Amino acid sequence: MSPTPTRPQSLCGLAVAVIAFFCLVSVSDTTDCRSSMTLYANFTKQFLTSPDYPQFFPRPSYCKWTIVATQGNRLVFRIWDFDLEASIFCYKDLFTLLDGSTGYELDLLSLCGGFTSSNLYKTSGDAATVELRGVNPGDDHRGFNISFWTEFKLDLQEREVSYGFTNYVLWGLSAAIFLSFVVAVVVLLKVHWQQIVDLCASEDDEECDILEVNQEMEKEGNAGVQIIISPPNDEPMVEG
Repeated sequence: MSPTPTRPQSLCGLAVAVIAFFCLVSVSDTTDCRSSMTLYANFTKQFLTSPDYPQFFPRPSYCKWTIVATQGNRLVFRIWDFDLEASIFCYKDLFTLLDGSTGYELDLLSLCGGFTSSNLYKTSGDAATVELRGVNPGDDHRGFNISFWTEFKLDLQEREVSYGFTNYVLWGLSAAIFLSFVVAVVVLLKVHWQQIVDLCASEDDEECDILEVNQEMEKEGNAGVQIIISPPNDEPMVEG
């Protein structure tokens, strides 16, 4: 009777089996795809489908399309038909739409199973990557049918404005000048405020005194005589 394998031996065997599985999937995927290419988008709508669409796509498959727009524009995608095998975490069939073509792009869309939508998916730049993975064995499915086209990336509502070091320096200087002006006005008002108040009060008092004198003279019958202030020396004058 053979000895019972120990726990480390079991774990090693499991790890080897997992690595072998992924290696087999990787080799079969890269050798059986018939639709890996680079496509060039323009302002006319174009369609991209999985291999043999609308028939069942072959298994195993790993297909990759790189779609490029003219510089300064971006890509727009819409899904018209989508039919892949559904699975937990999409570990069997998987459709991925990536924002870019550098290998470090983010997913715009990652799907499996059935899906219908009229949404538009837009890239941030002028390139995108579409990937389809179908493992073997698997159920028969049509795959996908999507359209793509180009639109202007920079418009009035979505224009990206970038500010450099010079902009921030100018903003800082402008803010400093404005703040200095405000502080100077406040200091001047604080220093001379009492003088301004006293001057206004003295002028008001003098005008009030002359008005009272004129009123008294009118009561006494001297309505034709008025006391006015002479502008040169501010001394009261009697006018007949």
